[in-house]
Amino acid sequence: MKRRNLQTNLLSPKNFSRIGFWNVQTLYETGRAAQLSREMKRFRIDIMGLSEVRWNTAGRIMLASGHTLLFSGLND
Repeated sequence: MKRRNLQTNLLSPKNFSRIGFWNVQTLYETGRAAQLSREMKRFRIDIMGLSEVRWNTAGRIMLASGHTLLFSGLND
């Protein structure tokens, strides 16, 4: 029930959500995920779309900032 309320509140027509997109070119470099988190906080982004992450798996990573990265790459 708690998860459903979070989803409902985030995408509710009564709430304002900021959506951003960033071509990161790679998240393999040290500190890139932390930089992503700082930029999301700086611009008050709620949902961030990433391109060219270059990860070959799919999954979820919880960052120290509390942001969650959901990713899906090529599964060869």
